[in-house]
Order: sequence, then structure tokens, then C-alpha cells
Amino acid sequence: MGRRRKLKRWVKYVLIPGFLLGLTVGLLWLMKPESPESAIRIARENLSAARDAQAGKYVPREYEKAVTLYDSAMVLWKKENVKLFFLRDYKSVSALASESATLAQNTLSKATHSARTAHNETAESLENLVRQIRRFEKVYGPLPLSDQMRDQFNQSKLIVEEIRIAREKRDFHKASELLKRADSLIEKSEKSESAMLKDFFSHFDDWESIYQKSIETSARNNSVLIVVDKMAHELLLFRDGKVRSTFKTEFGPRWLGDKNHQGDQATPEGSYVVTKKKEKRHTRYYKALLLNYPNQEDMARYRKNVASGKIPRHIDVGGLIEIHGHGGQGFNWTNGCVALSDRDMDVVYRNALVNTPVVIIGSRIPMDEWIELKLAE
Repeated sequence: MGRRRKLKRWVKYVLIPGFLLGLTVGLLWLMKPESPESAIRIARENLSAARDAQAGKYVPREYEKAVTLYDSAMVLWKKENVKLFFLRDYKSVSALASESATLAQNTLSKATHSARTAHNETAESLENLVRQIRRFEKVYGPLPLSDQMRDQFNQSKLIVEEIRIAREKRDFHKASELLKRADSLIEKSEKSESAMLKDFFSHFDDWESIYQKSIETSARNNSVLIVVDKMAHELLLFRDGKVRSTFKTEFGPRWLGDKNHQGDQATPEGSYVVTKKKEKRHTRYYKALLLNYPNQEDMARYRKNVASGKIPRHIDVGGLIEIHGHGGQGFNWTNGCVALSDRDMDVVYRNALVNTPVVIIGSRIPMDEWIELKLAE
């Protein structure tokens, strides 16, 4: 009897309550909310892919929103995990994660498309930029550019290499920004130098007139004529109105433009004559032909510039402009004179006499034609 009574009590107070408790726990476990891990994982993977595609650069607002949604889901998930498992509610966590995943997927697609477009656009833009640089180099490179212009131009060439590196790294956003910067530098440089060149060639009609008249005079008088073409960097030796020889020349560093005063390192333009032939101990430059600079036109322009304040009164008009030897150095180095190699100077010196006319002009051909020739080189 005692054993039966004990068994009943054990069933009543242990087994049945234990069974009911286990059943309750089992039911609660079965009713537990579905874990948001899958949604979180998908969102994380999509965000990672979007980040690798540089969505933060191409579609920053949407990408940041996707990141914010993911971060919110993670914060809420941690809060829910603190609760008893049967009191947890992951619906909001899953919803936020799913929204983040969808938005991240969209930003990935947009970023991929933008990157593909940027790849093609930067390739085309880079090609155009390189063409611009080559054009600038051919047309304006030989001209006496200011230090600022030359620095800007050199900077644009360096940026080209940065653009190539950025494209190799598939950083098309950076490549696009660099392209804008380089375009701006080239545009500023070309605008400035184009204006300078147009101003220089504004005297073309005068050059052409004195050039043609001097040739006609040479032909009529059966005489020697020396013509210096600054843009071509050439000295032409005429006899009887016909070119007999052509020689390469070097000028002053600031040869583009007329000479205005002493020390400006510019080579004058106009009609001159040889006033003296110098050689041996009478010149430092092998042989030389002294010209009558300044002539009347030079003096008139000088006085006008002094009167207007363009030239200070204490600065002299200058002089001692020569055609001389020791040239052939490959750059413009004189103080305004015209330099020839010693061998070429021998020929010119032998043919020239005192009073031989010397015509120095900016160019024998108009600007458009000169540019075409430079681009064809």
C-alpha cells in the first residue's frame, strides 16, 4: 500500500507537472519567432557587393540609406535577443534587413551600370584630352610661354598619368574628377595662348606688305635681301628677288612680339639695314651684322609707350641688335639678336654689305595656315 501511495504521489507531483512543463516549453519553442539571420546575411552580402562596386560614390544617398537600414536592423536584433526567446519579435528586424538588402541590390545595379558608363566615357574623354595636349604641345609648345602657362600645361600632362592609374584600378569616379581638372587646365592655357597668338598675328597685313615690297625691290635692283621669319625661326637670303639660301635661327627668349625697350629680350620687327660688319676681335659672336635698331618707327613707338606710362622713363629703348654667329644651340638664348650657326653666318656675312636691307617679320603665312603646318608636323 505504501509503495502504491508513493507512486501515485510521484506521478501527481512530479511526472504530470514535468510533462506539462515540457509540453509548455515545447509548444513555446515551436511558437518561437523565425530568426532574421537569413535576411541579415543577405543584406550584409548585398551591401558588401555594393560597396565593392563603389556604390558610395555613384549612388551615395541610396547606398547610405541601405547602410542605415542594416544598422537599424542590427540594433533592433540585439534588443530582441535580450528578451526571453518566446517574447522575441523579429518581424521588424527582418523587414528592415529585407529593405536594406533590396536597396543595396538596386544600388549595386546602378553602380555597376554607372561604372560601365564611366569606363566608356573616361576612355573617350581621356583620348580627347590626350589629343588636346598633343595639339597644345605642337602649336604652343615652341612659343615663349609664361612660367604659369607652362606649369599648368605640365600639370595637365601629369594628371593624364593619374587618370590612367585610376582607370586601371577601376576608380572611374576619381578618373572623371581628374579629367575635369585637366580639361580646365588645358582650356585655360589654350585660351590664354590663343589670345596671345591672335594678338601677335594681328600685324600680319603689315608683315606681308613689307615682305612683298622688299622682295620686289630686291628683284628690281638685282640686290641682296635678308628676311627673318620669327615664327618659322628662319633667315632667308634673297638675291634678285629669289631665295638663295634658308638658315635656322635663334632669338631672344621673349621673341614673340615686337621689341619695346632695352632688356626685354625681344627680337624687333620691321625694316632695317646693315650698318656695320664685325668680325674677329670686334665681336664676341664669331661674326656679326649690326642693324640700325632702333629705327624711326621703333623710336616713335618707344616715345608713345613712355608717354602713356607703359615703359618707365628711366628705361632706355635699347640697341646693338645684330645678326651674329654662335647659334645652333637649339633654344632661344640671345638678348634680342638673331643667331645663326657659324657655318651659316659665314654665308650670310659674305653676301651682306653695309646698307643691305634686313626685314624682320612675325610670319610669312597667316595664323591658320601656320597652325595647320604645326599640327601636320
